[in-house]
Amino acid sequence: MSDHVDTFLNQFIGEAGTSVMRDLTLNFKKLMEESVLDEQERYLNLLAVATALENQALIEFASFRLGEMGLSP
Repeated sequence: MSDHVDTFLNQFIGEAGTSVMRDLTLNFKKLMEESVLDEQERYLNLLAVATALENQALIEFASFRLGEMGLSP
């Protein structure tokens, strides 16, 4: 999962040059990698939040990863 999150962050955010961007990147990685939820539940939750926020990049990321797991959101 870590590689997928890193790839997404690099494409979506780019280089985390400021302290705020580094902090946001670290928090997102912790949320996606250190949760008590299993991987599928993490991406389902991410898809729900991304949909509510109308964040197309996160919607596509979560949908793609769920599709790789055999789910069609």
